[in-house]
Amino acid sequence: MPLDISDNWAATCQRARTLAVLGALTLVASHAGARDRLQGVGQASLGYTDNVRSSPDEAIYAPDEPSEVLVPEKTGDVFAMLSPGLVYGIENPGSAHRFTYTYTASLFFDNWGANSYSNRLEWRGGLEPHPRLQLIFVASATQSHQHTQGTLLSASQTALNATVPGTGAFILAGGSQSLVYELSPEWAFLQGTGAGAQFPIFDTEGSRTYQISQRLGLERVWLSDAVGLEGRGNYVAYRGTALRETALGTFAGGDQSQFVAELVGTWRHDFGYYFASRVEAGAARVWMLERGRQFSQPIGLAALSYIHENGEAELSYRHALTTSVFLGQTFLSDEVRLRASIPLDEDDKIFLSASSGYQRSRILDEYGDLATRVDLWLGDVALSYEVLPVLTVAARYQHVEQVSGAELPPLPLSYVRNTGLLTATVEYPPEREMPRTYRESRRVDRSDVFESSYEDPTEAQPGPAAP
Repeated sequence: MPLDISDNWAATCQRARTLAVLGALTLVASHAGARDRLQGVGQASLGYTDNVRSSPDEAIYAPDEPSEVLVPEKTGDVFAMLSPGLVYGIENPGSAHRFTYTYTASLFFDNWGANSYSNRLEWRGGLEPHPRLQLIFVASATQSHQHTQGTLLSASQTALNATVPGTGAFILAGGSQSLVYELSPEWAFLQGTGAGAQFPIFDTEGSRTYQISQRLGLERVWLSDAVGLEGRGNYVAYRGTALRETALGTFAGGDQSQFVAELVGTWRHDFGYYFASRVEAGAARVWMLERGRQFSQPIGLAALSYIHENGEAELSYRHALTTSVFLGQTFLSDEVRLRASIPLDEDDKIFLSASSGYQRSRILDEYGDLATRVDLWLGDVALSYEVLPVLTVAARYQHVEQVSGAELPPLPLSYVRNTGLLTATVEYPPEREMPRTYRESRRVDRSDVFESSYEDPTEAQPGPAAP
């Protein structure tokens, strides 16, 4: 029997409120010993894109009405981005939190109808209530438009997602919680929970997607290796855009829900101080709940990470079942990714940020059969220079190419988009004076998350031990 999404979503909201209350209580209880700063951020960019709405090279017309334009042809334009924001960071012995609000206006010089206005609110927190217990929380809510969301975040955070042409507005909200508890020096218990929702607004047509996930794992830890077993569950409900392909075309197939259970073995290894690896191998079992259909797929991952005190990089390959909240679709995909955000000089004034990758995927239709093929290419690179402690300038170039077997919307269509940006960012106080924030651990010894105590960042910090 299909799960009731309203009940699941109510339970998810209750869990999110509980996590928020826990974070708030932690802040209140420990504020007396805290170090906190409020930062103002202002960013101005001038850019050009050769494809404002992520459209195909030529216009697409309705099959039964040759004069009706379904998707306009590709057009370019100059645009400006203005993005003020606030950041509040707080750090205690045993916890670190960061709250961020960013408003972004994307203004096109000729295509005024494509102007977009976005709001993003985010909380990231890390806790160590016990020397052997680490908790990490992430929650965010974004209101944006699909044709500009790819430039809202930094070049190192660009997602590799299939998209459809247009300027539709949406809200995307979600959160996650992860826990690591060291049962002993040799054993660690892992747990994680996530929830999210995406839905269109302002009369935009599109899918509504709701997702809930859970994972549990156990690791055996040595000096520089860890071997474990993880079980994961993911429930997804698509409302409004379950698509079905037939010989006559593409039709709405009604709402659908699915549950994916995964079991994977993991192996992590540290190569000295700066490099760490992760390998996963296992299987996924999929239940198409409305259709009463089940099937299995092998899944796997291999990643090599570089960890620096002020940056990181990762090269990864993944074969997996993935969910597109923007399309309301599930994909079976193979993906190669490279992400980086690293300093290029000893003074950390010149930074390279980049995301690049290739994804080869097939959409799963409402019956779980492999349908439309979608290939994605991404190249996004930015070089920044700190002119003053409060002023940074950057040049950024982004290339996105989508090759799809679909010929008509609402499935993703083939397109190419190139975008260039020149950006000036003012941060006061400068980032180096802000309380530290956590980052997801890559190392077996978890020394790259955050420390239990902090020191005044204005004092000289000792360098890491040699690998």
